[in-house]
Amino acid sequence: MYIKNPIAGRKAVLIDMGKSVRLISLFFCILFVFSGCLTVSASDVKAASKPDMGSRGEGAQKYFKVEDNNIIAVGARAGSDEINDAAADAGDAYIETGKAQMVYVPNGTHSITCSISIPEGVVLAGEKDCIYSVNEDISKVFRVYGSVYGGKFNGNNKAGQMIRFGEAKYKWPSGYVLYTTISDCSLQAILALGNINNVVVCNNTLKNALDGVCAMYGATIKLIDNNKISAMTQSGVDITHANAGTISNNTITNVKGHGISTDTEQNKDHAYVRITTVLANKISGSCHHGIYLEDNCKITGHVRSNVISNSALNGVCISKDASIGNIKNKKYFYENTIQGSTLSNISVGGKNSVLVMGSRNNVKNGKAAGITLGKAAKCYIYGSGNRVCDNGKNGIQMAEKSNFYVRGSGRTYITGNRWGINMNKGAVTNLKNTTIKSNSKGAVYYIAGATLKYEKANCKISGKIYKKS
Repeated sequence: MYIKNPIAGRKAVLIDMGKSVRLISLFFCILFVFSGCLTVSASDVKAASKPDMGSRGEGAQKYFKVEDNNIIAVGARAGSDEINDAAADAGDAYIETGKAQMVYVPNGTHSITCSISIPEGVVLAGEKDCIYSVNEDISKVFRVYGSVYGGKFNGNNKAGQMIRFGEAKYKWPSGYVLYTTISDCSLQAILALGNINNVVVCNNTLKNALDGVCAMYGATIKLIDNNKISAMTQSGVDITHANAGTISNNTITNVKGHGISTDTEQNKDHAYVRITTVLANKISGSCHHGIYLEDNCKITGHVRSNVISNSALNGVCISKDASIGNIKNKKYFYENTIQGSTLSNISVGGKNSVLVMGSRNNVKNGKAAGITLGKAAKCYIYGSGNRVCDNGKNGIQMAEKSNFYVRGSGRTYITGNRWGINMNKGAVTNLKNTTIKSNSKGAVYYIAGATLKYEKANCKISGKIYKKS
């Protein structure tokens, strides 16, 4: 600074210094207030990063372990565009961070006018009274590469496939549908198609569709559990050229096709279906079979504690080269109740078809035979407490060259039928620990060329044994 008068200059310096002090003080004061505002804003943002959610939203967050700041909420009347935009943003965040993301949809009616894509790593979580109302004809409504939790999906008979899983590109354990209600679609309520693994479908209510839960062409549904499935045009659960792990605890009622079905006829190059376990399902009023295994389909593990009632055809139908159970691996059909079928309660239908039964099955009150064995079919009974009782026709009806073996250490009862066992030419029956009694025509009817063997020491056979020459 250039100063002509030392005194005047000193005064000027003091004045300038005073102004500087005041400016500096003002600056720090403003900075303090601004920093306080920043602190409050950051705190507010952090507090607001998790939206208010109901029980389904909280359940989804806990189940999929989604962090608070990885949740995007849409409005109470969000439509297709808003949900799609939120899902796309969540998908981008998953790709960037590798952390699970969630799109939260609150209670309210959400108009769906176009297909919605749920990317990998994203959970679409809807509250109990969140209604996705389909208002346009949409062939594939929700294309899912992630998961769905909650919500009511109303197809209004304009939806084709309501939830269709696509093949994921990354390592997210995709493929969950939990706690939803799906109704009124012309194709599958839930479909897994193609090279997809680890799909889990639990605790859903599915009604008025073509199929309830369906896996097709290479897909694997790991678990189908505790679903209520009703009024399907075809099947409650359908596995077509695909695989399933465990099908358990489902209630399947009044379907126009099969309760649980398989299909291998549509693609001869991949003509197989493998199901591991069928456990504790209740299937009633099927217009075809309760459980239907088409050619070359196998249930490789246990079939246990199922109740299959009042099927219009067979309760259980096993086609040629198909099987339930495995003697070598000790996998059995056991503790099941098959009752009230219009045709046979159990049909082991054709060449190389096999049924391996364990203990405590009740095959009863069918309008025709209890168990029918087709040509060259085989049925083995192990264990104890099996009952083939009170069927309108024969207990065991055997076609030519079929085989019926009772080899268990405990007792099998064949009672209250027309004939206990009826055998055609070339059929073989070999019995141990078997009681046959109180059948209206007699114990056993067989023709020349059939073979009847039983261990007299431990079999109790009362009633006529008639051999036709």
